[in-house]
Amino acid sequence: MPDKEVKEVKEILTKKKKEEKEVKQIKRESNESNIKKDKKERKSTKEGRLLSISYFQMHLKVSYLLLSND
Repeated sequence: MPDKEVKEVKEILTKKKKEEKEVKQIKRESNESNIKKDKKERKSTKEGRLLSISYFQMHLKVSYLLLSND
């Protein structure tokens, strides 16, 4: 193969490798951000459940106190 063709093929291959690296990096970054979002959502739902449980417990205590005063 002539030198020009070899250079062109090398340039094409290096461009493809760079593009693949960029795609991998973008995928990695989006995956990391999705993991962070998922953790935040889990934490918020867990906190919400804990709040609803504590409100329910408080409601039971108030009901018990009201009934015991009679």
